[in-house]
Amino acid sequence: GPIQRSSLHEELQLPPHELDRAVGERSMGRSDSVGGGPRSASVARSTTHILPRVDELLRPLIRMGTSAEGRSALSQLPAAWWELLPGAQVLQCILDAEGDEASLPPEILATLRGLEAKAMARDSEVSSTPEEIFAKLELAYVHRELGDAGRQLQDPRMLADPELTRRVEERAEHLRARKSSLARQLRRHLRP
Repeated sequence: GPIQRSSLHEELQLPPHELDRAVGERSMGRSDSVGGGPRSASVARSTTHILPRVDELLRPLIRMGTSAEGRSALSQLPAAWWELLPGAQVLQCILDAEGDEASLPPEILATLRGLEAKAMARDSEVSSTPEEIFAKLELAYVHRELGDAGRQLQDPRMLADPELTRRVEERAEHLRARKSSLARQLRRHLRP
């Protein structure tokens, strides 16, 4: 029969919109949720937490965030480098928990465990140095910022403000120089 959303969201202690999203995604055949199999009250409890998608660049940062040394290194990074990437909420939750995994929401903990398991199976991620990880993250940020600057410079309104155009062009030039520097740094890391 039809799911009684009002009682189910109370039983599962989920806001109605979260329950609707989870049920909708499950009915569309998405398989990125925890659990699976036939629907029952016991399975429903384990499948309502949809694991967030995490950008490849954030995965090593999330694992770093579980240690005090890693959190210290991450606190030195500008949040702008990572805060708009898919999965940023996972990293933020882990940083906010300050090493207390018991305080993490179940879907965040499940995501962390999944990333840890994948990292153990992959040699390349495990062998990356923090400097290389941070350089890749910054390079991706620089690429995004260069794209934004390019779009700004193509905006017809920029013609009306030569000073703003000059500032955006200077910023783009600085970003291109930083991009070159980061590319050289990453090439050094790739040499055997």
